[in-house]
Amino acid sequence: MKHATKPSAQSPVYTFQVESLSHEGRGIAHFGTDVEHPEAKTGKKVFIRYALPNEIVRAKITHETKRLEEGEMLELLSEPSPLRVAPICPHYGICGGCNMQHIDPNEQIQLKQNVLKSHLQHFGGLQATQWLTPLRSAQQDYRHRARIGVRYLPAKKQLIMGFREHQSNRLISIGTCPILQVRLSEALPELKQLLQSLKG
Repeated sequence: MKHATKPSAQSPVYTFQVESLSHEGRGIAHFGTDVEHPEAKTGKKVFIRYALPNEIVRAKITHETKRLEEGEMLELLSEPSPLRVAPICPHYGICGGCNMQHIDPNEQIQLKQNVLKSHLQHFGGLQATQWLTPLRSAQQDYRHRARIGVRYLPAKKQLIMGFREHQSNRLISIGTCPILQVRLSEALPELKQLLQSLKG
């Protein structure tokens, strides 16, 4: 994000009532007049990763600009939203490859359609007269390609192969990826073993 600053490990934690979803699936909330919210921040918008509408969450602020702040949900304090589902990937939340697996697939489609509608109206001045039935695909095994990162740690004589963490250049070791086609996902351990066997 432009001109964003990343607070230290002592970044503040606040409680928020989530109001809506952003186009990329983050919960949108605002600083209010709650006693734990700084008065100077009242009305400022906050985008909270993993949070869903109507949920009450504890969130840590991760980035801040003059106009808005970004945060990451630490704890769900209320009943989960009906839109919340269990992610299909064990690496979700650490791997930066996916950001909507906690949202019901039907809601994901509706969200993306609403974004398209909004952009057509805002940027093109267009008003759709008819919406066709959205295209749907499987929630797993649909990716035909992926860019895998590889790093060798000489001190540990260890090879790391996988994807980058969210908003980081750090690689996390991935042994399987459920959104890759099965043949590709099953090839990951063999590829890592082959790379480890190379000399020089």
